[in-house]
Amino acid sequence: MPKAAGVAFILIVGVIVAMARAEKTEDTEGPVASDVPSQAEAKDSPVAVAAASYKDGVYSTTGNYAAPSGQESIDVTLTVKDGAITAAAVKANAENPVSKKFQDGFVTGCQMMVVGQKLSDLSLSNVSGSSLTPKGFNDALAEIRTQASV
Repeated sequence: MPKAAGVAFILIVGVIVAMARAEKTEDTEGPVASDVPSQAEAKDSPVAVAAASYKDGVYSTTGNYAAPSGQESIDVTLTVKDGAITAAAVKANAENPVSKKFQDGFVTGCQMMVVGQKLSDLSLSNVSGSSLTPKGFNDALAEIRTQASV
């Protein structure tokens, strides 16, 4: 077999194997039994401890992030009860028209993604087409976790 044909064959086999693995992953719903900690392990895990270690209250801060237009920020206020977020308010601070458009979209779309979530588990990556504003939200989220920690 010529060298180029051999390389092409290896690449095709690699793609087929990757596709088979992806299909297997998509067919699997939920964690595998070996990935689920026992109740004793879950009780002592940092996530379980963190979820129970937040004070109820209203917490506010500003989240910052870098955008092509420069540094941007959003104001975030979260109400926490029993470790869960029961209300969220986000104020867009951008003056750059493009950043303002993305922040406004984020403000509109984030509420339904935030309310009802555990403070310890929440992290946003893309909301209403905005992929940078969530970085500011996550920055604010880290500060709110610190403020709310027992």
